[in-house]
Amino acid sequence: MARVPIIAVADDLTGAAEIAAIGHRHGLAAAVVSNFELPPGDTGLVVFDTDTRLDPPAVAAEKLAALARVIAARPPALVYKKTDSVLRGAVRVELESLASGLGRGRIVLVSANPALGRTVRDGRYSVGGVPLHETTFAHDPHHPAATDSVRDLLGPNGTLPVAVLNATDPRPTGGIIAGNATSSADLVGWARGLAAETLPAGGGEFFAALLAAHGFAPVARPAAFSPGAPTLIISGTASSAGKVLRDASRRDGVPIVPMPAEAVSDSSAASPVVRQWITALQTQLSAAGNAVAVFDGPHSSDPRLATAIRTAFADGVRGLVDRRAFQHLVVEGGATAATITRALGWHELRLAHEWATGVASLRPAGRIPLVVTMKPGSYAWPSALWQHVLQSRPTPSTSAQSNLP
Repeated sequence: MARVPIIAVADDLTGAAEIAAIGHRHGLAAAVVSNFELPPGDTGLVVFDTDTRLDPPAVAAEKLAALARVIAARPPALVYKKTDSVLRGAVRVELESLASGLGRGRIVLVSANPALGRTVRDGRYSVGGVPLHETTFAHDPHHPAATDSVRDLLGPNGTLPVAVLNATDPRPTGGIIAGNATSSADLVGWARGLAAETLPAGGGEFFAALLAAHGFAPVARPAAFSPGAPTLIISGTASSAGKVLRDASRRDGVPIVPMPAEAVSDSSAASPVVRQWITALQTQLSAAGNAVAVFDGPHSSDPRLATAIRTAFADGVRGLVDRRAFQHLVVEGGATAATITRALGWHELRLAHEWATGVASLRPAGRIPLVVTMKPGSYAWPSALWQHVLQSRPTPSTSAQSNLP
């Protein structure tokens, strides 16, 4: 029987990919799984994507409890709960549900990512020195930050007591410990000596510190990586990164093909509007080697509209896959990435390359000659990735059809 891998649990797909990339960086063969089944083979790290970021707390709790039963059946040496680094979602409910199912009475939550300027000091969260509720996260369409208090961000939906502590403080034997962290040294301090009854949780940098504490060191990886061409970019983020992408595309001559607003009301790939949009994307991908798909319509805080837009994007991508129109898919926005990969039936993704922290390329399991790169909406575009987009020019040897069976 293959050894039991390290297990991580993330509430969205880009977060899962980020954790898989950190494991890959530390020499672990990493897979992202969305069907709550351990993949076959000798995988060193399995990251379960529960897709619960936008779920009501009760639904999220049920999913985490079910996954806990799967994990408890073959207990690994390390289980990590990846949370959104700025604590969006039903974080407290998910932590308590997973911990309860695993028989863990204490949770150490360190959500800060100091290298990205995201720090927690005296229980207050800041981004680049700015209180969280004064940043663009205050305008998140689903989980707007109304405070910088970590305790308040966790919310009232929970039963375990919450203590905000420094890494050097004495730790209670139970409850949720929300850790202050303003440096990598703080993360190392939190990662040391975690007892078996503790569930560690938080951001990507804390996970890296935990791997180091367990004896895993970064390994050298080949710098060159070519996911193929043409490259299709789906911009499904509601953050300011969407505007950054449009501006860069106009500056560098990458075609932007807006999704018609009518496609949202009838996103079936068989509808004339969607077929025309898919054909326009296919034309640009063939001619230019790259294209950006965006939503061309009024935005709203109504979550039903956001869901409809993601579904329309998924139908468009599925249509382009059927036409073998691209080899590399870049998705900006975690919820959009999850909708698309599920629509394509990609329930297991293997880490292939890390462009930068939080931005990674994965290959679907099986003989599927495509690569999907995921970028959180709030993260910057890695320059190497953008240069690859600009260099995506189809040739007879690299065209989308030539490498397909």
